[in-house]
Amino acid sequence: MDGYVKIVLYDSSDTATEIKKLKELLDEGIITLEEFNAKKKKLLGI
Repeated sequence: MDGYVKIVLYDSSDTATEIKKLKELLDEGIITLEEFNAKKKKLLGI
């Protein structure tokens, strides 16, 4: 149930914006691909 609530509470446009910001950090070499993937999964609730 917690996973369901987490997904419902996130606005998809906010999530997409956050993922885009993370992608920029990845492209700039500020975070690694592993960090990007972990943060993306957390944002998506998976």
